[in-house]
Parts: sequence; C-alpha cells; structure tokens
Amino acid sequence: MSALETLKLHMSYFVDTDDVISFHVLLSGCPKLEALSLSFSSEIFHNIHLPLLSYLKTLEFTVDNSIGACLEILDAPGLKKLTLNQITFSTIGDLHNVLEANLDVFSPPAQSVYNNSLLQLLEALSEITHLFLSLSTTKVKLVLL
Repeated sequence: MSALETLKLHMSYFVDTDDVISFHVLLSGCPKLEALSLSFSSEIFHNIHLPLLSYLKTLEFTVDNSIGACLEILDAPGLKKLTLNQITFSTIGDLHNVLEANLDVFSPPAQSVYNNSLLQLLEALSEITHLFLSLSTTKVKLVLL
C-alpha cells in the first residue's frame, strides 16, 4: 500500500491495544497518502496518534459518539484542508500550510486543557484563508475572551 493516495476508513470500535497498533501500522504503511478520511464511533478508545504524514493534503476526522476523542498529535506539514468533528488535542504540530479548516471541536471535562488546545490549534493555522467554526466551538472560544 506504499503508493496509496486516498484512504477512507470507518472504525466502529477498538477492542484492545492490538487494534490501535494495527491502525498505526496501517497508516505508517501509506507514506504517500494525500487524503485521509476517518470516521470513528467507539466510546472505548479515546486517544489517536497520527504518525507524521508529510504528503497528507486533506484530513477529515469525524467522531460519531457522545464523548468525542482526543487526537494525541496532529502534525501534517503538507496539509491544505482540515475538517474535524468532535475532536480535541494533546499536541499540535506543523499546520502552517492549512488554507481551509472546518472545526467542530469538543470540550473535555478539563475545560482549561481544551481552551489551551483550541488556542494552540488556531495559532497553528497561521496561513488560513477560510475558517469555519461550529456554534459549539465558537461559544467556548467566546467564553475565553
């Protein structure tokens, strides 16, 4: 799969650590991936680590559950378009090439962690030309001001 450029995955659940490792191995086996669309509904697995995907231009990440998910590291220097739904972050890497973002991020129980990660995300989007924020994201952001 080393030549794969587009990947769409829907993951219903992760049963154990082996499932998470398999997911990471799958992504690391796609070094030329340009478009990644992930949809995930598990309420068991909360942390997702994306390896450095230098060719990635489009990332769409949707979590379809009541608790959201935490993306441990988001680092994609070639990314141009970012769509996130029900996601928060631990670490924001290189996103300086993102031109368009559609953000519907969620608030975890530790509100201050969320506020900081949202601010880090917005700061990392330094070259953005089109930004779409959900109402829930906007409300939390306005509370910060």
